[in-house]
Amino acid sequence: MIVVDANIIVYSLIEGDRTEVVLKARDRDPDWVVPGLWRHEFLNVLSTFTRKRMLELSQAEDIWKNAVRMFHKNEHPVDYLSALRVSFESNISAYDAQYIVLAKSLGVRCMTEDSALLRKFSGLTTSAEEVIRKR
Repeated sequence: MIVVDANIIVYSLIEGDRTEVVLKARDRDPDWVVPGLWRHEFLNVLSTFTRKRMLELSQAEDIWKNAVRMFHKNEHPVDYLSALRVSFESNISAYDAQYIVLAKSLGVRCMTEDSALLRKFSGLTTSAEEVIRKR
């Protein structure tokens, strides 16, 4: 089991330069879990991509439906007060703190491509490349 942040979900469902490595990481550790926040962040990415004409609206809708099917059973609650504390103490967004808090509460790592999170939480976070190498 591994917590994945929104950028990992994006890379896994929207073809891009990180898609291949993220999918390989998923093959190594397919039990992905997320806080409910992922929906808001992912929806915002789809909205941005459609407004910038990087995706057609119908494509974004299909990707959204697929993502919800894939992750709705893998959503876990987050202690928001803990997220607030982690956000304050680590000088990160409350959004990022939710992924960190979820990983801590489940006793697993958080896969991200966010270099600041990888640096600040090196014992708790992992990149897709690390998942591929370690498993």
